Amino acid sequence: MFEKVLHCFMGSGSTGQAAINLKGNFIGFELDNKLRKLIVQSYFGRELSVYLIQVF
Repeated sequence: MFEKVLHCFMGSGSTGQAAINLKGNFIGFELDNKLRKLIVQSYFGRELSVYLIQVF
């Protein structure tokens, strides 16, 4: 198994979903605000720590 997945271009968040489904830890970055909102919505309802940082 793995301890952590670091993904610097999250896109729709499917890599993060897979990591979470396999009970792993996931750290992801996404610059596109629309994609970040999509990712947060898809992870809603799970026990996660989600931190969003706005990059200007």
